[in-house]
Formats: sequence, structure tokens, C-alpha cells
Amino acid sequence: MDKSKHHRQQKKEPVLEEMVMRLGLFLLVFMLGLGLTLPTLAQDNPRYRDFLAKHYDATPQGRNDRYCESTMRRRHLTSPCKDINTFVHGNRHHITAICGDENGSPYGGNLRISTSPFQVTTCKLRGGSPWPPCQYRATRGSRNIVVGCENGLPVHLDESIFRPEPAGHWSSVKCWLCCPCFTFPLHPRTVWQHALPRAQRKSYLDLLFSV
Repeated sequence: MDKSKHHRQQKKEPVLEEMVMRLGLFLLVFMLGLGLTLPTLAQDNPRYRDFLAKHYDATPQGRNDRYCESTMRRRHLTSPCKDINTFVHGNRHHITAICGDENGSPYGGNLRISTSPFQVTTCKLRGGSPWPPCQYRATRGSRNIVVGCENGLPVHLDESIFRPEPAGHWSSVKCWLCCPCFTFPLHPRTVWQHALPRAQRKSYLDLLFSV
């Protein structure tokens, strides 16, 4: 009787070993599938690929005017010449992480701002012609970036934060009461005292400071 039980137990052991092996293989395939899901989604997203082509350069060389001109040309951003374009440097994963809580926070709408700064190079077009040859001026810096996200991936770089405000933009007002060609980075009191006839001073101030 004991011999028959021992024989049945020997038969069960290979079956259990086979089940364990199959379960292990299934778990391995499942984990590999999880690991490949995000890269596959990224490769299949044309807007994400376009974002990388326009704005990502992991290890730039030089980051000067020549760098801008050659890189803009290689990335096909010079037909016509793009007015401004910013390249973000560093680890691609850190950029993608802006679309989650790992390296980003909400910035309004579908925009998110990075919680850590990136090295960036902004290429600004020099001259007025939009046609090649395109000449660019490079500006290097380190700053937080703002991106638009789609399905957890960056698809848009908000470049408005890279556009410098013109000096004295708050006071670049045409003094049409004095001379159509006169712009003043001046306090209104200076204009009132020196640029206007006495008869027009009160009406000018009433107009300027009216609510």
C-alpha cells in the first residue's frame, strides 16, 4: 500500500514542476510586456516624435551660433527659417517625467512645468528674411521648462517663456499728442512738463490716467 502511494506521489511531482515552470514563464512574459508598453506607445506617437525632433538634443556640441545654424538645418527647421526654437538637453526620461508627478506640476490647461531645471539653448533668428541661409543667435541657460502633454508624453514646448521682453516695454508708447515718431521710455510727468504745450497738459493727463 505504501509503495502505491509513493508511486502516485512520484507521478504528481513532474506535473507540479511543469505547472510552476509555465506559471513562471507567463509571469516573465507579463513583466516584459509591461516594460515594453511605454516605449511602444512613445514610438507610435507622431507628435511625441516631432517634439523630440524639434526640441531635444541630449549632448550638444558648442551651444553657440554655429551650433544653432547647423542643428536647425539638420532638423529641417529652416524652410522657411523658424523665428525661434529651443533645444532641451539632458536625459529624455526627465523630460517625459514632466507629464507626471515625478518631475512636473500643473501650469494651466494641459501645460505642465518641470520641477527641476534643464540646460537649454535658444536659437533666435537674426535678420528679417525668413528664407535660407538662416542665421541664428544662440542663448544658453538653465531653467524650468513648460510642456504640453498628450497621453503622458510631451508633445509641445511652450516657447513664450524663452522670448525676452523688449526693454522698457511698459513705456514704449507713441506720444501721438506730441509727435507721431516720438516714443518715450520716460515717466509721464516728464512728457507733461517738457513735451506738451501748457494748454494741452491737463487734457493729456486726464486722458492718460482716466479709469
